[in-house]
Amino acid sequence: MRSSIWRETGARPICQVVDCNGRHVWGEPVVIKEATCQTEGKKVWKCTACEETKVEEIPLAQHMEVVDPAAAATCTAAGKTEGKHCSVCNTVLVAQNEVKALGHKEVKDAAGCIVLINQRTACPFCLSYK
Repeated sequence: MRSSIWRETGARPICQVVDCNGRHVWGEPVVIKEATCQTEGKKVWKCTACEETKVEEIPLAQHMEVVDPAAAATCTAAGKTEGKHCSVCNTVLVAQNEVKALGHKEVKDAAGCIVLINQRTACPFCLSYK
């Protein structure tokens, strides 16, 4: 069983709530600011007897992870490894590393001779002629 005892001090009433613990009787919390991965949130409780409030911080939320796909290197262009970043704050969680361009290759036969295509040396990956 609980009861409220009110007493006036200046312009603001003060609650002396009497319950089994002798404390305010807090209602359900109301979130006034959601937590993100960059900022803490806040929630507020209100005493059901005197409307006194208390504020509590909500811890930072986890990052919203997004996969940055790998890009294969080619003969002439560098590639990248797979990475990850947060879709909310764009913080890099796993950095993408550059993979060097492969460069053109020459094809050699079993005897070690360079194989020619149309009388020219060609890269077997991109078929570009040297």
